[in-house]
Amino acid sequence: MNTENFHQGVPLPVSLHSKTLKIGKDRLYRLQDAVGLPVGIENLAFSFSIEDVKEQGVFLDKLIEDVNGFLILDLHNIYCQACNFEMEMDELILLYPLDKIKEIHLSGGSWQESVYAKRGFAEIPTMILFLKKFLLFCHLYLANVTILNI
Repeated sequence: MNTENFHQGVPLPVSLHSKTLKIGKDRLYRLQDAVGLPVGIENLAFSFSIEDVKEQGVFLDKLIEDVNGFLILDLHNIYCQACNFEMEMDELILLYPLDKIKEIHLSGGSWQESVYAKRGFAEIPTMILFLKKFLLFCHLYLANVTILNI
């Protein structure tokens, strides 16, 4: 779900509900049928509440479990949520299905008023690079993960 003009808006979090899961799975099945490949879903940077933050990993796991999908883990989006909701990154990362990661995104950002957000080519925070190394060291099953610096 997006704002009206998704090219200018922020992707909005979707609640963990049976109806949204059903719609999401239907769209993933259609996408996979069209391209003939597994489809990946990326975690979001934006959330309305701490509950949204804590549900996102569960939602994505349930969304991709029946469609042979995978997780695109955006470490900067994890960093945004950690900053904006005063959580530790290592706590947040454990809320995601780490065994379903096939791609890791890295990017930078900055503070805008009281919110930390992705800002294209800004410097990547050191904490994100540390977390990337931690993930790759601790989870040997991530050997086939692609790391993109966006």
